[in-house]
Amino acid sequence: MDEIDVKNDLKSPMIFDNVTKRILAEITGTPKSAIEISKSTNIPLTTAYRRLHSLVEQKLVRISGIIIEGKKNFLYESKIKTV
Repeated sequence: MDEIDVKNDLKSPMIFDNVTKRILAEITGTPKSAIEISKSTNIPLTTAYRRLHSLVEQKLVRISGIIIEGKKNFLYESKIKTV
């Protein structure tokens, strides 16, 4: 498992806003869907998707999942050890 230690990895972005921190804290150690993240953090679903997409592009979050009957079921998990 490729975990990132933000404090020791100078290539990682060091500044996260409050929304991003809440999302990362929610998925550190436990993969969750965007809907689960949105509900548990009270972040609008569209905002959660937007932030997750950005975090995946920055390689700070891994995504896994399957498509069942045409429905996407993706889980997001932070690669960061602590937030």
